[in-house]
Amino acid sequence: MERLQILNRHLSPKVTFEDFPNARILTLNRPKSLNSLDYEMLQTISLLVDQTPNKHFVIQGSIPKSFSAGGDVVATIENPRMVPEFYRTELSTIYQIYKQSTETLAILRGFAIGAGNGVAMACKYRISTETTRFSMPENSIGLVPDVGASYFLTHLPSKALGLYLMLTGKVLSGNDLYWTGIATHYVPEASIPNFLNDIKSSNSLLEVLNKYHQLPTREDSNLIKNLHEIEQVFGDVNTLEEVLMKLSSNPTPFKEQTFAAICKLCPLSVKVAFKSFKLGLSKNFKEALEHDYNIEVQLCYRRSYNYTTAITKKFVEKVKEEIKWYPEHINQVTDEMVDTIIRNPEGPFLHLQ
Repeated sequence: MERLQILNRHLSPKVTFEDFPNARILTLNRPKSLNSLDYEMLQTISLLVDQTPNKHFVIQGSIPKSFSAGGDVVATIENPRMVPEFYRTELSTIYQIYKQSTETLAILRGFAIGAGNGVAMACKYRISTETTRFSMPENSIGLVPDVGASYFLTHLPSKALGLYLMLTGKVLSGNDLYWTGIATHYVPEASIPNFLNDIKSSNSLLEVLNKYHQLPTREDSNLIKNLHEIEQVFGDVNTLEEVLMKLSSNPTPFKEQTFAAICKLCPLSVKVAFKSFKLGLSKNFKEALEHDYNIEVQLCYRRSYNYTTAITKKFVEKVKEEIKWYPEHINQVTDEMVDTIIRNPEGPFLHLQ
C-alpha cells in the first residue's frame, strides 16, 4: 500500500490505472486532445510499466473515438530544446513495454495515430474494432514514420504492404488492420465492455482474446482489394524513383491516387522513409528504435524547417494552405541529405538498455 501511495504522487492524471487480481488496466486520459501523448504522460506510463506487478498489462484510450492521436507535436515546436529528451522518453517507454515479461495488450478503438501506435506495437497483442482508424502519417508533417515503424512495418508478412504504409501513411480500418497482421485480434465494439470485465480476473489474457475474437470478412478490407497492385508496385524495388515510375506507368485509379498522395507529402521525409524502411529490414526492435531516434533528432531538432512549418500550419494556425517544403521536389533531395538524417552526425544518440 505504501509503495502504491508513493507511486501515485508521481503520476499524471492524464494517465490513470486500475489494478485487478490478474490485470493492470492503464487508460490514456487526455480526451480533449484525443489522448495525444505529452512528456508527462510518457513519464507516467514508464513508471506504471516499471512498477507493474506480475499481471496482465492492458492499455486503452479514455474515449471510444480515440486510442491515441499520436505525440504532442505542438509542444515540441513550442519548446524545441526539449525535443531530444521528449523522444528519448517516448522511445525508452516503448522499449520498456516491449520488454515486459507478462502479457501486454493495446485496445485500438477509434484513432490510432503515430506515437500511440508505437506504444501499441510494443504490446504482444493488439485489438482492432470496427471503429479503428490506424495511420502513420508522419511524412505529411516533415517527420517520417518512427516510434519503431522501421521495425513493425518492415516485419509485416507482406514487405510490399509495409513499404506502401511507410510511404503513404494510408489510414487503415480495423478490418484492414487485422488482415495486414498489425492487429492480432478483432473484437466488435459492442463486446469491449464484457471483454474488459473478463480480463480483470482471468489467468490467461490469450484465452479471453480468443473467446471474443471474431474473424472479420477479408473481402470487406479495402486494403486487401488493392493488395495485388501494392505487391506489383512496392515489391522488389531498390529506389523511391522505381516506385514512382511504376505508379506512373499503366495507370489505374489506385496508382493515380497513390502517386498523387505521395507527391503531396514532404519530399525529404518520403526519401528518408524509403531508406529507413530498407535499413529496418535487417534490424531488431531495439536497433530500430535507436535508428528512429536519430531521424527524430535530425528532422525535429537539427534540421527542423519542414517539421516546424508543417506543425505550425496544421495544428497552430490551422490553415489548409499547401506547405512549401524544402526541398520542394523529390528529385531535389540528394543521397547526402538522406544519409545525414540517418546518421545524425551531431547527436545526441539513444542507447537503450
